[in-house]
Amino acid sequence: MKYGSNPIVLWGMKLVEAIGEKLDFILFSFYFWKGGLILIFPDDWTLLDKINFVQRKILLNSVLYYIYDTNFISDAHYDDCCKKLVKLHTAYGPDFVEDSMYGYAFYDFDGSTGYHLYNRLTLEDQAYLAILIQLKLDRKEG
Repeated sequence: MKYGSNPIVLWGMKLVEAIGEKLDFILFSFYFWKGGLILIFPDDWTLLDKINFVQRKILLNSVLYYIYDTNFISDAHYDDCCKKLVKLHTAYGPDFVEDSMYGYAFYDFDGSTGYHLYNRLTLEDQAYLAILIQLKLDRKEG
């Protein structure tokens, strides 16, 4: 699999190898009903699992849009995910900032934009997302 010469991606791959993590790709269902997006989560997911997933989805698509100037989902789909995340954050309460994987970047997220999120991430999280994005871009090209 190719990763190009992006230093963040190469550093991220070394980091993943060094700590022995495996990249997990979660199958996720989307159903469209009356023009809106309904997110269907697996029954055994906790509220925190849902928050982590939607945060990662928003981050990935924000980076693709604002940094790579491409997209894999429509603006309407992205907006629906943002609205869903705001509702999930509200349901969980303010502890989502400490408890969720990317809560530190979403502490004041209101769903209006994801432009600033990437720059709030740690270098390790930026590298992890860079790997996922490169894999996604490779699949699009292939």
